[in-house]
Amino acid sequence: MVRLRVFALNRTVKRTVTGYVGRVDATGMRNATINFIGDGRLLRTYHLRADDMPTPINVFVEGVRQLRIEVTFVDHSGNVSVQYALSAFLE
Repeated sequence: MVRLRVFALNRTVKRTVTGYVGRVDATGMRNATINFIGDGRLLRTYHLRADDMPTPINVFVEGVRQLRIEVTFVDHSGNVSVQYALSAFLE
């Protein structure tokens, strides 16, 4: 299963997206892969295990018009109750 979010940055971000990503407690135990894609080009991938602590992220996005964040759940059990949270700042 893939969840997707798209953000229009319109080349306004000067440097990076920084912050943390991790599983929301009590929402299931599924591993995930998170891809940050800028203008159709893979910028960064994070592989997260369900029992990991929040993982720091740092993605260079200077000059990017459109940022896509794709979350792919590694085990394909069909259970969609798990949630991952992203807390980030645009610098």
